[in-house]
Amino acid sequence: MAADAKPPAARKPTTASKPNPPKEPVRTAVAASQKSMAMAAPVPSAGNSGSLDGIYSGQICFAETKKDAARCFHGEGAAAGSKLTGRWPMGKDTGVVMNLTGHVRPSGEVEIEMHSKAADGTVLNNIFLTGTIQDGLMMGKGAFQMGRGVTLDWHKN
Repeated sequence: MAADAKPPAARKPTTASKPNPPKEPVRTAVAASQKSMAMAAPVPSAGNSGSLDGIYSGQICFAETKKDAARCFHGEGAAAGSKLTGRWPMGKDTGVVMNLTGHVRPSGEVEIEMHSKAADGTVLNNIFLTGTIQDGLMMGKGAFQMGRGVTLDWHKN
């Protein structure tokens, strides 16, 4: 036996090193689907008691990008209990329709998802906004999935 070799009983067992946890939280499909399910079927809240209910309308503005100029257009939606809904055509004779769904918390905070669909049902864009309804005004800020900024500034009709 060589002088520097250790007998089998004297060797230390090797332990597998644990990987370090990621520094940022990992988003999973489960978390995303839970959020979508919550927005798709909100439960009416007694806290709102209808005070925020009504038809809201006004401007939705897309921020300027390297390829596109800033632009605004008119949109309209309804708040009923904890639900937000809306649907309107995008442009004259394009066949593209914007759909809005969302959730209103008892505090007046809103989460809004908008998606445009082509006439064949293909989803073209998704937009996610957060904001508030307060004193007859619904205001929100967010972005397209690809990052273009979006603002919503509506008033109760």
